[in-house]
Amino acid sequence: MKHGESIRKSHGAATGSDKRLGWILIHKKKYHLVNKNYDNPEEELLDRSKGKKTFTWHWRLHRPPGKIDVTKDPVRLLLAWNKTIFGEANVGVVHIPENKDGYNFQFVLKNYRSRKKIGFDKLDIPTGGGSLVKLTKQILKQYDQAIKQ
Repeated sequence: MKHGESIRKSHGAATGSDKRLGWILIHKKKYHLVNKNYDNPEEELLDRSKGKKTFTWHWRLHRPPGKIDVTKDPVRLLLAWNKTIFGEANVGVVHIPENKDGYNFQFVLKNYRSRKKIGFDKLDIPTGGGSLVKLTKQILKQYDQAIKQ
């Protein structure tokens, strides 16, 4: 994949030995305008995760990812806002009927944790990928190295 190439291809299960790694979920800069109770998604996730090993995070995409059972085959989700990754979790995906807010699926987050903030400038994240970007081995390697520094 070339740098800058859009990642709008299938979010469904990979075939053969190409196992699905997960995604980076990118929250919009205007997050605080939509959700008046929190200034940013990191603050809300920390609040919602208190005392819970598992909780849901609603989202909307034209073409949601395929269903994933968080107890059997979770994938890694890095959470980002303002071009910075701030947390991660193991996740599953559950489809839901579209609700009044337009959400059509939810991530089931397991073992969410806030992490050292890593800017997108430290990772080879393609531009134009929308709010859900597929993780690659290269991005994960760069992220894991940046966390250790």
